[in-house]
Amino acid sequence: MFLLSRDQRSGEQAKRMADGIARRVVEWSEASRPTSLRHDAAEAILIGLWGVIDVGWLPAVPPALGLSGLPKRKP
Repeated sequence: MFLLSRDQRSGEQAKRMADGIARRVVEWSEASRPTSLRHDAAEAILIGLWGVIDVGWLPAVPPALGLSGLPKRKP
């Protein structure tokens, strides 16, 4: 949902993209900034974001994350 096909061409590239998006989620949520963010934590953050969109707590990806063009939650 958050990574485009071109961002998934290699595992390393996908992890790098997930890390960048997860850092934007942390900043957007105003949570305390982690001193380090491993790829597994970044993936967990994105799974959590997907979950809150999927159950309807958020109607779509927040525009502040800069991920325009992603699909919205299905009703």
